[in-house]
Amino acid sequence: MKQLVITSKRSFSVNEEPASEIGTDSDEIKVKIARAIISSSDLSNFNSGEKIIPCRSAIAYISESNNDSHKKGQKLFLSPYFMADGKKLTRGVDVSGCLQDFCIVKEEAIRILPEGLTEDRAMFIEDVALAMTAYGNLGVEKTEYLLIFGASALGAILAQIAIYYQAIPIIIDDNDSLLKKAQDCGVYYTINSKKESISEMVREITGGALATHAAWDCDVSSEPGRLKFAHIRRGSNLALIGFDITGNRLVADVAPLLKYELNLVGINNGRKEIDSAINMLVNEAVMVDEYIGESATFDKAQKFFEKLLEKAGGFKHYISI
Repeated sequence: MKQLVITSKRSFSVNEEPASEIGTDSDEIKVKIARAIISSSDLSNFNSGEKIIPCRSAIAYISESNNDSHKKGQKLFLSPYFMADGKKLTRGVDVSGCLQDFCIVKEEAIRILPEGLTEDRAMFIEDVALAMTAYGNLGVEKTEYLLIFGASALGAILAQIAIYYQAIPIIIDDNDSLLKKAQDCGVYYTINSKKESISEMVREITGGALATHAAWDCDVSSEPGRLKFAHIRRGSNLALIGFDITGNRLVADVAPLLKYELNLVGINNGRKEIDSAINMLVNEAVMVDEYIGESATFDKAQKFFEKLLEKAGGFKHYISI
């Protein structure tokens, strides 16, 4: 078995171990990793030198299983989330991730992918799950306005979920190219924060009613404090969302939370919504093709991670194994 381990700041080493075999437990499965999916938490660990095998999730194939219902070669999504000794753990954060050729996992961690769900689209399962979790926690109702800071894949997915449930999203970013991609995904209202006044545009779009909810994609937004609260109603619900839990980008004036009685929640996983996310993707309720990024082979991972640290751009990238 071949693994890539972060050994120091911005440095990988190859670790080779004897091939592992599944035990007698019926819920143990050996999978062959095809795509190790890269998230912001992986890039953060690589940048800081956190000693771990990165990549939270993967597209993989069954290699061995004690379960007769499984067939060798079945395509699956390897979820980041699983339980061990009563603890909720995340792959690539709490324990070794998916940047390896084979790994042995429990039944609860896999989802056999339906026919018709391509590997490209399946890479977004966790993003959709996190966005659904955020939407539920915000408590957005039909016809209410939701401000979304960050026109990344995650931001665009959250906006599409809002549209699906008949709310009205407004995406805010300073990148015209990313805003155009959000528009191509069906998001009608977008604001370029470099060229337009956020407060004025929100008042115009909402007819002066202001927004009742707001979310920041903290993985891509360099200014989570830029929301000035003038265009948010008193008592509104706010969410900080993303996979990078280091908090390196999170600097904001929290005094308005008290002044305007705002409710703030942080969301860094979609643990409970994986199955719902698969259904959303199968039914094409969300569009993600605009956000398929780049890939590299296992032996090129070092330079690829270095490149992504400079500009991952809110897209979905992966290592092909």
